[in-house]
Order: sequence, then C-alpha cells, then structure tokens
Amino acid sequence: SMLQPIWIEDLVMALTLSLDESVVENRTVAIGGPEFLSFREISEQVAQAAGVKKPDISLLSEVLYPFTV
Repeated sequence: SMLQPIWIEDLVMALTLSLDESVVENRTVAIGGPEFLSFREISEQVAQAAGVKKPDISLLSEVLYPFTV
C-alpha cells in the first residue's frame, strides 16, 4: 500500500485553518503530501537522512493498513 507523507508544519497549518472553517465542520478531510511512497521508500529516505544503514525488513500490507486509512 502507498502512503502520502506530509510535513508536520503543513499538517499543523491545515488543522489550524480548519478550526475557522465551518465548511469542514463534522466532515472528514483527507490530507496528504503530493507523493505516493511505499513504506520501504520512506524508511530508506529516513535512514539516508539520519546517516544510518536501514535494516532490511518486510512488513505485510495487512500490518501497515491501519496506518494508511
């Protein structure tokens, strides 16, 4: 399954702006970054940015599903 990472600053801004908008009241609004990445791609990017070797692990999509909804 693919994930849409989002910068925390963008998430906070979206949440802050939604507090003043009645159009989103009692509604679910999907937000996400512009890229669709696999969990593996995200973990590789995080490991590279942190300067560490990423452990080679595999997770079933069923395990990740709750985090994508």
